[in-house]
Amino acid sequence: MGSRMDVRLKNKFIYQPVFNPYFTVSLGLYAGLYFLKIMEVFYLPNWVRNYAGDVLCLPIVLSLSLAILRRVRTTPTMLLSPLNVAVAFVYVFVLFEGVLPYYSSNYVADVFDLVAYGCGAIIYYLIQHFVSKRNFPCLKRLSIEEVTSNTL
Repeated sequence: MGSRMDVRLKNKFIYQPVFNPYFTVSLGLYAGLYFLKIMEVFYLPNWVRNYAGDVLCLPIVLSLSLAILRRVRTTPTMLLSPLNVAVAFVYVFVLFEGVLPYYSSNYVADVFDLVAYGCGAIIYYLIQHFVSKRNFPCLKRLSIEEVTSNTL
């Protein structure tokens, strides 16, 4: 009986980034925003149309990444460090604002996207740090070296 409970508790920690209300709200907002842009049901202000998706991008991507890392690394109490979040921020910014606009006219480089991605990264880190620590005090933050090493 103890091992069955341990497995349930472990799975709760592993999938906690995906099943928390902040992730589901972010994903719902992004899906709703996408639907409203496609259907053009009513006029969205330009700042919502252009930057709300960028703010929601990193919380969604990092939550999914954390759940996958917890599952693959079998480290259910892992949290992303500020350096992990910063690396993801730089990667997304360089990819979507530097590389893709060069190759495709569908992407436009915009300096305000930097602010939007930064806000999303900060929001993700604050939610992860304060909410996860409050709900699950045994969670620990791993550095990039620990995440990429084969010793875990």
